[in-house]
Amino acid sequence: MWLGKLAKDGYLTRHSIDDEESHFCTPLGRASSCLQRRLPLVKDILLAALGFLGLSALLLTLYLSSEAKTDNKDTRGLWRQSCYCGKSIAEAKTMGCKYDALSSAWLPPHCRDDDLTAEFLAHEDGPWEYWADQAHTKLLTLEEVSSLGTYSFLAGN
Repeated sequence: MWLGKLAKDGYLTRHSIDDEESHFCTPLGRASSCLQRRLPLVKDILLAALGFLGLSALLLTLYLSSEAKTDNKDTRGLWRQSCYCGKSIAEAKTMGCKYDALSSAWLPPHCRDDDLTAEFLAHEDGPWEYWADQAHTKLLTLEEVSSLGTYSFLAGN
């Protein structure tokens, strides 16, 4: 775009708006051309700011999740801990394991959810019943069920 400028001698001189004053939006220039020149810069700054915010949020989330894993003493290293309770009931008891009716296994404390097991045992139809025989003549307690090795047959209801 060319603009006219009145020189000292009275003649009108022309120069391009893209010359030395191109970085200014002069009142003589159109507002739309000023906006067109600045729009890519504004867009780039906005995209860079959004990218920076997104990256910052991602890094903060990763940092906080790793801190939560290492700070919680109840869950520290649980993924490395085994639920092994030995090869016998006596060995399981000496290892601090307890029979869990929900999983039908001897489990250490970090592998059990006692509240969930209690909810399971009391769900809808009342407590679960375990029988020593198919005729349902001898009802077993949960303690007897936990000693499964002493029974040759177990029927559940």
